[in-house]
Amino acid sequence: LNTASLITKIKIKKYKEIFDKLDNDGDGFISYDKWSLAKFDQSSLLLLSPLINDISDNHLEMITFKEFVSLADKDLEEKIFY
Repeated sequence: LNTASLITKIKIKKYKEIFDKLDNDGDGFISYDKWSLAKFDQSSLLLLSPLINDISDNHLEMITFKEFVSLADKDLEEKIFY
């Protein structure tokens, strides 16, 4: 594995952990009207706020993990990994 692919694997693993916490019913989708933020501590919520706001403000429903990764890359990557 090269460094870039290792970083990508770590990033995807972290995004999956976040996604799974937001996917309350385990159906493989998240949406702004069904998630519970109670599973996150205050500092995590601060880091996630750009992503949460993006999903909520746009009333995005039925977000798959693949779509979540795309949004997370845009909203979270610098906050979580740098």
